[in-house]
Amino acid sequence: ESLKNIFVKRFHTPEHNNIFIKQVFAYFIYSWSAFKYAFSKRKSFNIIFSTSSRLGTGLLGYLVSKASGKPLYLDIRDIFSDNLSSLSFFNNFFGKLFVKLFKKIEIKIISHAKWVNFVSSGFSTYPHISNIRNDYHLYTNGIDDIFIHNRENINSKNDEKHKSLPI
Repeated sequence: ESLKNIFVKRFHTPEHNNIFIKQVFAYFIYSWSAFKYAFSKRKSFNIIFSTSSRLGTGLLGYLVSKASGKPLYLDIRDIFSDNLSSLSFFNNFFGKLFVKLFKKIEIKIISHAKWVNFVSSGFSTYPHISNIRNDYHLYTNGIDDIFIHNRENINSKNDEKHKSLPI
């Protein structure tokens, strides 16, 4: 898809019907296709933008950046290792090893990035992240004090409106 100077390349991925192992397989198909395409076009771009809405997307951005020698600009929307550690399935010896492995992957990705954005200031307080970066940006996804304080004002205005409605 093209619009002015923006070009979007989409890759076919198999259906997964939210079945975990099929999602993993579909992700590998997508990653391989995207990596091959990015590597073949590496001379036509200067920067890699990636998000960690899923760890795999951040990892893919990291791999493309390493292979192409282009700087990585990273948007952190999720701390995957934290999500895993909150699942009871990962509260055993092997699960904790997996969480540790994913923390190391997150450290590698974030350390490599030239520019890092967190959508929540809380992400910067995770010990494995706060130890590697003190220069990050904060562009949130809308859950900020300004919205919370305004919500209180809006709720009180709505309460006033509802009081004046006839029953």
